[in-house]
Parts: sequence; C-alpha cells; structure tokens
Amino acid sequence: MNRKIIFLLVLGLIFSGCKKEEKIATNNNKLKVSVTLLPYADFVNRIGGKFVEVNTLVPPGASHESYEPEPLKLIELGKSDAYLLTGSIWEFENTLTGKIRSGNEKLTFIDLSKGIKLNGNNPHVWLGIKEVKIISENIYDYLISKMPEEKEYFLSNKNKFIAQLDSADNYIKDIVEQMDNKAMLVYHPAWGYFADEYGLDEIAIEKNGNHPKASDLAKLIDKAKALKIKTIFMEKQFDSSPAKTIADEIGAKIELIDPVPPDFIKNLYDIAEKLKRSGN
Repeated sequence: MNRKIIFLLVLGLIFSGCKKEEKIATNNNKLKVSVTLLPYADFVNRIGGKFVEVNTLVPPGASHESYEPEPLKLIELGKSDAYLLTGSIWEFENTLTGKIRSGNEKLTFIDLSKGIKLNGNNPHVWLGIKEVKIISENIYDYLISKMPEEKEYFLSNKNKFIAQLDSADNYIKDIVEQMDNKAMLVYHPAWGYFADEYGLDEIAIEKNGNHPKASDLAKLIDKAKALKIKTIFMEKQFDSSPAKTIADEIGAKIELIDPVPPDFIKNLYDIAEKLKRSGN
C-alpha cells in the first residue's frame, strides 16, 4: 500500500481515543510527551524524571534527515499531552506537524527552539551546549505549566543538568585550546553550533543533502591536505564512502560521532576524547 495512504489512515486513527488516553495519563500522574529525536528524549527525561513518559519518533540508528515515522510511533504521538518540537526551522518536522495539526486540535505543540539565535538555516540546535541550556529552560517552563506543584523537583533536575553541561563544556574547552589545528572535517554539516562555541572551523563533505561530486571531492582533498587534517569525523547514520575516499587520499583516520545521541552528556565527552586524539 502507498506510504502516503498508510500515513493518512494512521492519522485518522491517531486521535480517535485521545480523551480516553488523556484520562489514563492523568491517572498515572505522568505527562506523556512526544519528541522527534533521541537527544530531546534525554533532555526531557533528565528534567521531568519520574513525571514524564517520552515517545521518540526517530529511532536509534535512523537518519534524522530522511526518516519516515512508523505508524505505531504516530499513534503514540496522538496519545501525547504535547509534541515538544525541535524547531520551526527544520523542514522534516514542519512537514510532519503540518499533517498532524490538521488532524488534531487538542494536541499541544511546544517549540523548544524559542529564544535560540539561529545559525542561518542550520536546524541542529541541539548540538550546541549554549543552545541546549535554552532548550532545557523551555522544557522546564512547559513542565511547571502542567505540574506547578512539582516545580522544585523539576528545578532541581534542571540545575543538575545545567551543572553537567557546564562541566562538559569546560572539559571540551581545555581540549580545544590545546589543538593546533581548529579545522573539523565532517561528513554532514550538523556541527555548526558546536563548532562555533569552541572556535572550530566546520568543513562539511556533504552538500545540500547530497554526496559531493567528483570535482567537489577533489577540492576537499586539496583543502584537507593544505590544512594538514589527520581526522575525518563521520556521522554513523550516513554513507561513509565519500569520507573514506578523502581519508585514503590524505592519509587520515575516520572517527565516528553521533549527532543524535541517546545520552547527550556522555556523547559530549566522547566527542571531546575524539577531538583530543584527532592529531589536528
């Protein structure tokens, strides 16, 4: 059956039992929220703790650039108290929410990018620590608006998370300060917010969602040689063949990094260690 037809049929089923599900969520004393990406589930769980239940649309290992949500994920979305959005700049989410909004007037949509200074058309706001702090404040504001009696609990969790972010931030700064070469050659241009915070120069292999042409690869190889780049940072959700071509030509190694980690803090330290041993 055509995927669009399936999608529309699912949308028709998503919200038929909303009132019943809202009562169940209330009885369990938990807010049921949906997010698009794993890092956002991590943020919500860290702050909401025992008072939240999170449905994540894009599963581990899937590309957040091209994934089509499974029907069951959409059904879970329909049972949610709110959909906590990555932000209006992301085309994937805009397309998805446009269809969902027309099918359900009761589902609340919260834009977690509110207050973030956007970097051009780059939607990957969750990869910058400064931006994640703002996202955390927006999550906190939503939670206390729904459960004001648990304000101190949410505040304590948020402050703990902010402290963990600050510790990771200082650790990364110390490592980057010791790097002679601040060029960060990556496959997918997701790291602009991260790179800006630490004075790194993000150089992306992919262009406009497509593999580079042969002429572009040649230019990248020349540039990488000129910059004496020794490491290429490859996102595991994408085809690594172009990165391998460049690595072979310049004698560089490939390090896998995750732009949509299930554990954000752990991922920051993982990236830091890979920057440390990059040789750049």
